[in-house]
Amino acid sequence: MMNLSLPMANATPGKPRLTKVPRAIPVASVVLAFLVGATAAHAGAIRRVPTEYATIKAAVIAAETGDSILIAPGTYTGAENRAIDVGLKTLYIRGTGGAGTVVIDAENVANCFSFANSPFHYTSLQGLRLRRGNPCGIYVYDAAPVIMDSSIEDCVTGMLLARYHGTPSGLTIDGCVSTALKVSTGSNCEIRNSTIQNSAGAYGAGVQIIGASLLVANCVIRGNDASSDGGAVYCESGGVVLQDVAITGNRCAGAGGGIRLLNSSATLEYTTLSRNLAVSAAGGVSSAGSSSVVGHSILWGNCAPLDGREIHLDSGSSATFDCSAVDQSGVGGTGGIVYEPSVIFSDPLFCDMGSCADPPTSLGDFYLATGSPCAGGPCGYVGHLSTACGETPVARTTWGAIRAAFR
Repeated sequence: MMNLSLPMANATPGKPRLTKVPRAIPVASVVLAFLVGATAAHAGAIRRVPTEYATIKAAVIAAETGDSILIAPGTYTGAENRAIDVGLKTLYIRGTGGAGTVVIDAENVANCFSFANSPFHYTSLQGLRLRRGNPCGIYVYDAAPVIMDSSIEDCVTGMLLARYHGTPSGLTIDGCVSTALKVSTGSNCEIRNSTIQNSAGAYGAGVQIIGASLLVANCVIRGNDASSDGGAVYCESGGVVLQDVAITGNRCAGAGGGIRLLNSSATLEYTTLSRNLAVSAAGGVSSAGSSSVVGHSILWGNCAPLDGREIHLDSGSSATFDCSAVDQSGVGGTGGIVYEPSVIFSDPLFCDMGSCADPPTSLGDFYLATGSPCAGGPCGYVGHLSTACGETPVARTTWGAIRAAFR
């Protein structure tokens, strides 16, 4: 049986948790429930690739709204298996045979999938391994695909989401060369239960948010390397909420090895930022003209040769820490900072934090050792992970994640 550690159980009695930004439009949840129900009693046709249709495009062209396209294990290449656009249809496209067995390889000449100008058509992608999409593994503009339980690898950009309001979940985005996830143009969306790693880019190698809002929940962002700012996350003129997130082993050549905020707002809950490196300033968080609220989170062991190893606040920025652990000697800049009485200024005692000489890397063990000041006490657990050195690790979770797992 899965052992779950729930943040609500760790909250201080009578003390409200941080206010969360509104969830993205919940249409994706409704659509997902619809698709699951439709799969159980599906009124449309089931179209199988390659036994009935030689290519994925052939199946998509033949399909009508409500149909399922089931893709058998194998690697699919060539013009008829890339740049797939379902148009104004709602389809259920699923890889069969288990994780990683259905590979759609765009061979660096096209997107794997594109969705555009279809905001009320909720095609579902599930169980796919998308490779070498150029410019994108998945491109979305003013459309509403439901994307889940898939991997996106070695693309130029893993996913580009513009005017999107959905909730991708269960993804691994790995090895992209120009940002793993780009969110822009008025999007208000979420990504849940996913790993974003080993990618590069100029601004935000892991996640880039410009003019949009994103909730990141129950995710790991690690080992990404930005040639400018924001090794893990870059947010400009937007908003980001991080809930139950580990941001570790990321690097940038400019400011914000973990997070770079520019004229934006950020909320961190039960989030760990550690062993991120900035060649310039702010190994953890760099904030310019922005505001941050940090609760039940850890900023410790980040590195930068200049001011503000953990967080740097310019004169137009502010941050409030509540029930969080922060190395106060690594706080820099002239912005406003508030420490609530609950703040912990001592080493969180990670199992194996490693060295800042390592990033970009996915190495490290950021569970808490027995005796950690972040494991229990008035604030309950602080950070992304529980106490588990030498034990079977148990990740934190939320009621939303539990509900999503049983949909």
